[in-house]
Amino acid sequence: VEKLKINNKEELFLLESDLFTNSWSENTLEDQLKIKTSLNLGLRVNNELISYVLCQGLFPEIEILRFGVKQNFQLQGKGKFLLKSLISLLKQENYNRIFLEVNTNNSGAISLYERFGFKDINIRNNYYLESGVYYDAKIMQLTL
Repeated sequence: VEKLKINNKEELFLLESDLFTNSWSENTLEDQLKIKTSLNLGLRVNNELISYVLCQGLFPEIEILRFGVKQNFQLQGKGKFLLKSLISLLKQENYNRIFLEVNTNNSGAISLYERFGFKDINIRNNYYLESGVYYDAKIMQLTL
């Protein structure tokens, strides 16, 4: 696990674009990597970026903005490992809460978050638009 920096923006953009139809632009990713209150982690296998989590914090809380695992590495525990690493780091830095929102259609991600103890706190109706269909966003929180 490594902290992502501005020089990671191209490979991050390629992975983000491959994973999400509503992917962030390269400029948006660059902006995220430049923000001083952001925490951006990546996981590599054989020097290839295969997973990332992008967070924005206002201490002592932080929000997961983006989280992805390259498709051929999904369901192998890579996302679980990265999320566990993030939580461990945040506890060391004395954060007390993590927030995120997830598409209610993404049962795999919801299951992962629930296994880590994230709890539902709200729903944003018709928040995500994918292929002409609106899905709700589930807002979740983990108290550290």
